[in-house]
Amino acid sequence: MTNSDTNNTNSWVATATCPAGQMVLGGGASRTAGIGFISSTYPSAADSWTATAGDVFNNTTQTLTVYAICATVAP
Repeated sequence: MTNSDTNNTNSWVATATCPAGQMVLGGGASRTAGIGFISSTYPSAADSWTATAGDVFNNTTQTLTVYAICATVAP
């Protein structure tokens, strides 16, 4: 699963959520353009992965894309 946040500010937060009935096993993030950084990626719930990023100069529109690796986990 993926989700993106695109804007022209100096910070981004995006969350990718697994389909119903699946759990997140891992995840990551990527960003485009400008001089910036991904500051964190983490499991934000049993079924989602969140990432935050920032821009050094706040002068370009960028996209933060978050990836969640999901699976149905047996009880």
